[in-house]
Amino acid sequence: MKLDTRRDTILSLLEKEGRVRVSQLSKQLGVSAVTIRADLSKMEEEGLLKKVQGGAVQTTLSLYNHEFQRRRNLHQNAKMRIGTLAADLINDGDSLFINGGSTTYYTALELKKKQKLSVVTNALNVAIELAMCPSFSVILVGGTLNPYYSFMFGSDALNQLRRYRVSKTILSIDGISAQGITTIHPEEAAIVAAMIERADHRMIVADGSKIGHEGFVNICGLDKIDELLTDETADRDILDEIRAQNVNIHLSTSKGRYRYETTTENSIL
Repeated sequence: MKLDTRRDTILSLLEKEGRVRVSQLSKQLGVSAVTIRADLSKMEEEGLLKKVQGGAVQTTLSLYNHEFQRRRNLHQNAKMRIGTLAADLINDGDSLFINGGSTTYYTALELKKKQKLSVVTNALNVAIELAMCPSFSVILVGGTLNPYYSFMFGSDALNQLRRYRVSKTILSIDGISAQGITTIHPEEAAIVAAMIERADHRMIVADGSKIGHEGFVNICGLDKIDELLTDETADRDILDEIRAQNVNIHLSTSKGRYRYETTTENSIL
């Protein structure tokens, strides 16, 4: 059984039972006790659980971390490629807004390779990752914390965001179509809208499952979006509709990166 599958199983058992034993996991997952202990040690380092004699117990952060890990692992390879592509479009010295999301998280990991950036974010995990870079300026806006999705929202966060003007914004959303971009989080819609209004250049990072999908709350039309970065699984008909509204589209695939023009015409980046 693969590592990611073992970790998900361990977290699911912790969520149900509150405690797991090495002997139980070894038998259920079909791996050695040594492998299980190594898994538990790594997961403890990440704050996913606490090791105890003979096994592990759930921590107060386990539920949140399990949900974030689940979303992070969904379409993981595509999100990692999109994150790499997004980072390539960012220059040293840029000022950025970055919101919360699994794809923006992978983008943040790639941005750590830059020499100097100024970042304003409402995403706790993004702030933690980028704050590790001593040459970066990282501002985490305050407000009310959504514990399951790791972002700040509310009037305090919104008022702080409006104090800044940045060169580029990198946004993870729940849906994009010819009608615009959408989210499933009503409380974050105003935050994302403010990031769009206060940025000179607006970039959407979204794996193919988000293309053509419409979330619960509309954020804005495509007239306020400059770039869409997605992957090869995206619906080409929807991409044509988006491209027709003057949004530049970049496809990151297992074979390379392309600037998308139409269903039959693309150029290598």
